[in-house]
Amino acid sequence: MCIRDRRSRAEIAHSVARKVKSYSVDSASELAKLIEMVPVENCEITVRFKLPDVAKLLAPPIVADSGLPADPFDSTSRIGVPVAAFPRWLVCPVCRLLAPLSSGLFVLDDSDPYYPDRTVYRHSNCAKAKKPEALPARFLVACERGHLDDFPWLEFLHQDVACSSPRLRLLEYGASGEARDLEVKCDSCTTVRRLSQAFGEANRGKLPPCRGRRPHLRDTDPDGRHLPQGHLELFLG
Repeated sequence: MCIRDRRSRAEIAHSVARKVKSYSVDSASELAKLIEMVPVENCEITVRFKLPDVAKLLAPPIVADSGLPADPFDSTSRIGVPVAAFPRWLVCPVCRLLAPLSSGLFVLDDSDPYYPDRTVYRHSNCAKAKKPEALPARFLVACERGHLDDFPWLEFLHQDVACSSPRLRLLEYGASGEARDLEVKCDSCTTVRRLSQAFGEANRGKLPPCRGRRPHLRDTDPDGRHLPQGHLELFLG
């Protein structure tokens, strides 16, 4: 949204007093002021948007509805919008194992082609249950430039202490689900840290610099990793 000017309530009121019937606003805050002062049904409001670096907009690919049940083995079943798993860290709700998809500890279960919405990741080697469905780790980090990334579980837990074979668990000690009731523990080196230590301005130094990650584009921002470190510390949203 492009904001060209910041008119005060007095300026908008002056336009209303002159009985102007057409108003042009360039921001949500201007529109809110105008709606407070002018009966919207009696005037014409134009909102201008600016889309940077957008050449054209495309509709998502779809398959014509034939009225018959979808055939998952037909070539048209592959038509759609490509997606990627994010967050990349998952947790087993039974044994509380916390690990990235790259660890191979969570296996994709897409065994029912007729119900692709039932595709899940499972903890195949869980010692407490038979292949429970894994859940996304619900903590993410973002920086001031809009980059989004998985929470840095290993770096946050071990800080400057190296662990040769980390095996993490996300433990919960209360029903609220708040950070003060959650802690990360490493089975290998027995290091434990509360999630509450990652929140707040005073704790930003305990998180690593931003990596410039853009999961929606499946890449990293080449300019995002070369800014001064002080501007790239991550914080929890």
